[in-house]
Amino acid sequence: MRRPTLLLALVLTACGGDVSAVLPPPGPEPQTVAVIDADGQLGLVADGAVTNEYFKFTARPALDASTAVLYTSGTGTGRTWVSWASLPDGRRLGGLELSGVLEATATSLDGGLAAFVNVADPAGAGTIAGARTTSRIVAASPTDGIVYEVELDGNFVPEAFGRSARPDGTPERIFLLEYLPAEAPERYRVRVLETSTGELSFPLNLRTKTDLVDQEMAGYTRSQVVSAEDGLLFTLYIGTDGMPDGHPHAFVHTLDFADGVWCLVPDDRLDLSHLPGALAVGGDRLYVASANGWIGSFPIPAILDIEREPIMDWSVQVHDGTPGAPVLTADDDGATIAYGNRLIEVTDDGRVTAESVLPGPVTAMSANGDMIGDDWTTFGELDRPDWLSTVTHLFVAP
Repeated sequence: MRRPTLLLALVLTACGGDVSAVLPPPGPEPQTVAVIDADGQLGLVADGAVTNEYFKFTARPALDASTAVLYTSGTGTGRTWVSWASLPDGRRLGGLELSGVLEATATSLDGGLAAFVNVADPAGAGTIAGARTTSRIVAASPTDGIVYEVELDGNFVPEAFGRSARPDGTPERIFLLEYLPAEAPERYRVRVLETSTGELSFPLNLRTKTDLVDQEMAGYTRSQVVSAEDGLLFTLYIGTDGMPDGHPHAFVHTLDFADGVWCLVPDDRLDLSHLPGALAVGGDRLYVASANGWIGSFPIPAILDIEREPIMDWSVQVHDGTPGAPVLTADDDGATIAYGNRLIEVTDDGRVTAESVLPGPVTAMSANGDMIGDDWTTFGELDRPDWLSTVTHLFVAP
């Protein structure tokens, strides 16, 4: 496995108004680093300079990290402005104006399509999501504008687009999370929205491909990653006692873009029912790491093969643990985990091959192994701007 390179980058985000009018022209020099911070601010860095023209926009990266969807709502206007930008160069791909105060909750794999829903009321004590009794779902692209829109009674949030499309290019299915009860969510279930009819159904069992799954679950999202080759979206949920009989267990929710769901159960020693964790996909494996220093792996082919048991086939403790979730990336050879300023490399069969101490704690790593932390950088001196919070996503040009 290649030893990752140390790197620091920063964030940028935008102001509201007509998209074509408020966004400045692209800079003359290509941007080579982009970041998104914990507040959803997108920033571009080139030649050691950081700009903040987009500080009022919230950014959501595409599943494959090639683009970002930026959105902002004008105060008192009842409008939402959306722009798409490629990563990490920040090149604008288009934009549009939507009625209503909306937020982006899902993208297609490359970000060319984004799903929006009306903003919910704040989540109350003992709930797992914000309250809304009516959900307006909008799907839009930077080239075609709004491609689909529907209003549903209940509390629904777009989670992903199905892989199949209608003749006009509109996805045949949009996968939704339905929060129950709508006014004070304690649990959720997956629903499938058929765009041709507007009808809601339940997803298929990912393994049998025949049985429908009507299962209510509870938990708080902590990490999400996609296996593009397999068409699977993995989401880590820590447990909660919100359900009537309690649902304290952690699980990795698996969504097949073709139509199917399955829950993977991590080794109890990761203690993800109580601790934060992280996910990464590399080669044919899904890696799961916990704040307590344990990491394990699921073989992805076993999830799709009814003849095999989809279980975590190894787990190992590699660190004493940290208060927050580790930072995790993976490739064909294995996983790289950062616990604070300690970097650990693990092979795809669970063997530790390298450990190193870094100049400071890592908060994000790029797909090619570059890193960023709050207090250090390796590409030159750079003052950290006040508007930048902890960086959670890092994008670096190959």
